[in-house]
Amino acid sequence: MTETTVARWLTVAVGGGSAEDRPVSRHRLVVRVLALALLVAGVVMLCGGLVAQRLADAQAVSTASRRAEILALDVGQPALQDGLVDGSASAVASLDRVVRAHVLGPGIARVKVWNQAGRIVYSDEPRLIGRTFGLGDEEEHALLHGGTHADISDLAAPENVYDRSNGPLLEVDRSVHTPDGTRLLFEVYFTYDDVRADAGRIWLGFAAVTGVSLLLLLAGLVPVIRSLLRALDRGRQQREMLLLRALDASDAERRRIAALLHDGPVQDLVGAGYHLGAASSAVGGTDAADILDTAETTVRGTVQSLRALLVDIYPPALDRAGLGAGLEDLAAGARTRGVPVSVVVDPRVSLSAEGDRVVFRVAREAITNGMKHGAGAPISVGLADEGGATVLTVHDDGPGFDAETLLAKPRNAHFGLRLLRDAVSEGGVQAELSLRSAPGEGTTWRLTIRE
Repeated sequence: MTETTVARWLTVAVGGGSAEDRPVSRHRLVVRVLALALLVAGVVMLCGGLVAQRLADAQAVSTASRRAEILALDVGQPALQDGLVDGSASAVASLDRVVRAHVLGPGIARVKVWNQAGRIVYSDEPRLIGRTFGLGDEEEHALLHGGTHADISDLAAPENVYDRSNGPLLEVDRSVHTPDGTRLLFEVYFTYDDVRADAGRIWLGFAAVTGVSLLLLLAGLVPVIRSLLRALDRGRQQREMLLLRALDASDAERRRIAALLHDGPVQDLVGAGYHLGAASSAVGGTDAADILDTAETTVRGTVQSLRALLVDIYPPALDRAGLGAGLEDLAAGARTRGVPVSVVVDPRVSLSAEGDRVVFRVAREAITNGMKHGAGAPISVGLADEGGATVLTVHDDGPGFDAETLLAKPRNAHFGLRLLRDAVSEGGVQAELSLRSAPGEGTTWRLTIRE
């Protein structure tokens, strides 16, 4: 049993899909620019917000540190007495009055004063006075070398047993000294909710400035976008003008070359054919007559080939009488070479000049391929309007070929296939070229154009 290969349609080329050839959409451009601007603004707001939050937290802590330093040096230190280190009740009471009158208040939960041994010599919580817990390295450094140290308080530590109900606290340490020069550590505990509130207010200020700046930037993009759109319009108009000029120049050059061939070599060869025919008649019946007849046949074949080439270079029927007449010219050229070609054109078909050119070029190359590889089999050309799409089909009943293998290896494709692809991809219209062929099943080309 012989296995039959069923050919299927394969896409060869698609035209009109190149981003370089499509006109720039004003709406799409504006949407993309605004989307990009909003994306950049969002990233800036997010990054700026994170940075502003950190700066606000640092600024709030710095503000609390300066406040604690002022309270320690300007309020607490003048109230210190020498007897405080030894546990003098009067010294403790004197400092307690000052602390409760001028230090404790909204935002401050606790005050402690430590000596170098890590013993609390004063606290507004009397149960802590006289107890020893020790100092950390940073607290000890602040005590011995001066300066201010701020950190989140560890409420799990034993010295903070009475502060756990107050929530997170920010403790700020500042070195002070008694009248006799004894160094003590003045420690103020700020409620962290107030610190966060201060940071929030600072962050809102940063966010407001950033937001207003971004809004002004977006507003400034409006005239830039307008200017860009005007420049795009001018560029498109110039591009269209250059394209029209290039097409006109190409048509003019094609007409010039066609005229030179028609009025020069073609006419000369026609005249030479007449002379050869006359010479053959004059020496009829001799060996020279046979040679002259052969030369005349060759010249006439060359004239036919040149006339077919003239149609390819500049099809006058396509320019004057339309696409149907141009396809008939292509068919007539093939018929002169002994290949029967039939053409059926739907009268409803109406294409732009660019569409006509693409159809003509594809039909020309498909017919040429059919003549070269179809073993002289008949070729049928059809052009129809199929529900908003114009469809060109070129079919030959030749031996066919393995289309899948050929398209899978484009480097090995013959020159005609490359010309067909170029005709579709560079035609400037929305088009798709498909191929169906298999050994023993002939070849069919299908071009679909949507305008």
